[in-house]
Amino acid sequence: MGVETEYAIRCKQNATSAGAVLNFDRLTASLEHITPIAPSFRNPFRLFLANGGCISLETGASPDMAHAMLESATPECHSPRELLGYQISMEKLLSECVSSTFVEQDAHLLKGSADAHGNTYGQHESYEMSIAKGPMLIGWRLGLLLMLPALIFYRFLAALGFVLIWLASEVITHSVRTVFRIRKFAFRTPSSKENSHVKSNGIHPSLFSPRWVSLCAAVLRILHWPLAIMLWTNIYCFALRPQRRHLSAFLASRCIVDGAGYLDKENRFWVSARASTINSVIGFGSYGRSCPLFRCDSWLRGLCVGPLWSLGNYVQLFETRQRVEIAIGDSGMCEQSQYVRLGSTALVLDLVERDSPKVARLKNPIEAIGRFAKDWMLLTSVPDCAQRQWTSLDIQHAYAAAVRQMLQSMSNVPIEAWRILDQWQSTLNQLHPTDDESNLPRTMLGRIDWLSKLWLLHQTNKDATWQARKKIDLRYHELSSRGYHRRLNETLELAPILDPTEISRSKRTPPVGSPATHRGYLIREFTGAECNLHVDWTHAEFVFEGKKHKIRF
Repeated sequence: MGVETEYAIRCKQNATSAGAVLNFDRLTASLEHITPIAPSFRNPFRLFLANGGCISLETGASPDMAHAMLESATPECHSPRELLGYQISMEKLLSECVSSTFVEQDAHLLKGSADAHGNTYGQHESYEMSIAKGPMLIGWRLGLLLMLPALIFYRFLAALGFVLIWLASEVITHSVRTVFRIRKFAFRTPSSKENSHVKSNGIHPSLFSPRWVSLCAAVLRILHWPLAIMLWTNIYCFALRPQRRHLSAFLASRCIVDGAGYLDKENRFWVSARASTINSVIGFGSYGRSCPLFRCDSWLRGLCVGPLWSLGNYVQLFETRQRVEIAIGDSGMCEQSQYVRLGSTALVLDLVERDSPKVARLKNPIEAIGRFAKDWMLLTSVPDCAQRQWTSLDIQHAYAAAVRQMLQSMSNVPIEAWRILDQWQSTLNQLHPTDDESNLPRTMLGRIDWLSKLWLLHQTNKDATWQARKKIDLRYHELSSRGYHRRLNETLELAPILDPTEISRSKRTPPVGSPATHRGYLIREFTGAECNLHVDWTHAEFVFEGKKHKIRF
């Protein structure tokens, strides 16, 4: 289990030279004084920490954090409680680091699901799932074998493309140098403005502009488009069929538990911003700009990334269990909401893998997700395949009952499973349909984000402008003492789910018995020892006593 969270940065409006002040290098230097860190193989803006997690700027970002999202990823965890501890410890670590590094800009993190411009983000949860069994597993593996020629052909074309790009860059660089030498000889004393177009190493900066990099990325996307189509078809026909059939209704209605709330430009309140963007059941997310419920980006990246002769990632796709991302979750602030979300999802995944639960199969899950996402009154109902109507609350109660039956039929059930189920059921019991904001269940304030935010918005003047209400929406997610959620939490004096010692330990050490254990050990032992340590999620490389070592996690 793992969680990826994106953060925006709020600073003074009169901050100047934001690119120089909110620089990722400054954050890296500050973070290095708190915990050992190691760079990634391929991404210069990704750092792995001694607790096994990592921080990075979003893909394609610049070092200027004023215009890029900061992202954290927890290490691989074994239980929802452990995962919640690492999630909170990562956000506390980043929040403290940002606020202490950029004091002059009064910078703070916003852990939200949408910004003032309508862009949505949130959290991606990663779970290990059994992707297929029996005949479907055989079909999946046969499909992978049929993809092998296309994979080799793509690797060959990609390698050839890189060679051609390198040759073109050499020719252009040589031509640019020649032109500037001629100009320098002709004018003798070029102006400072003319000199500003030439780097000290003689390479024209336009060669490494974002436009040039985007062109190279576009070429690679065209090359691996047939491979992506073949992989998607294989997934659609054979993989994740039980999850798509029996988990979609649960995920569609889960926003009433974990939604963070959102105020759109028409002044309408949504239960979940992230859920409102989902437009497909399965997909690759960043590829094709889709927003799927189940994201399989890591499978496609594993096929496309790597040298021609390396098929390790391809071979791993033959395994029965794979890591799959669920990309419908909001970035919430309430511990209880996050804990119930992670725990209930893990329990329902176990339920789906053990047996086909007798719960609603929605006629159109994607349409249901959109309707439930804006239903703060909990009155909307959607049809299942048998034309029976279900509200989001009905669906959640049905899944909770099915999970209880599963646990009662098992022996040696972990205590945490019962705790999660009791907290999940208690949360659902205190929710009720209503068409009046003043009739919201007060017992859930500080425990469910969308409900807490809606209550705060209801406290404003009825004539308040959209800008004033939107400020509450955004500042609710601020990770500082001035953040509205933290101020509400302090007023309510709610007891935290996790002990402070658990969070403190999660900042320093990785989970025991997971791939993060070895990753964290290497970072702690070899960082700063001139071993040229580079780390990724699957392996690490370093030099020790003159020999290069590679360790797989």
